[in-house]
Amino acid sequence: MFSLPTLSDKWLANNATPYSRVRFESDTKQSGALPIYHVSNRESAQSIYATGKIFGIDVVSSAHFHHTPQGAGRQAAVDGILLGFTWSGVVANVDLSNDASSHRDRRPNILFDVPISEYDNQTWELRLYPGTTGLLLAFFEIANTGYLLRSPRVVEVIQGG
Repeated sequence: MFSLPTLSDKWLANNATPYSRVRFESDTKQSGALPIYHVSNRESAQSIYATGKIFGIDVVSSAHFHHTPQGAGRQAAVDGILLGFTWSGVVANVDLSNDASSHRDRRPNILFDVPISEYDNQTWELRLYPGTTGLLLAFFEIANTGYLLRSPRVVEVIQGG
């Protein structure tokens, strides 16, 4: 039977290095990638790491991310774990001025930057749709302590289950 890794102190000591989030962001940007964040509960975070798969719970299974941990924190579970990913692919700004649906374009391998409204260019959330590959899970933050994974995990966005 397949068992999920436990994100315990022992597991982290064997698989990650203590690392600040600021340094993770800086290193990611210097490498030409974009740091993006997702908050999940412990069980889901373990599953994302173990399976290399993530999905959203909305009607189109888009996985949701944010530019900052503060943005992700607004949707955080009480025992939330901050997952830090690196994205090196295409980024597209969603334009709601001509189309009220922010889900009209659901192509994989594009990080969609969705605004709050058609009148506000501030990001509400970032979305990746099923079929997306190339997302790299590289960082965890648990109880305000950051960890850089020694072996980052490639994650695929799949249809929700």
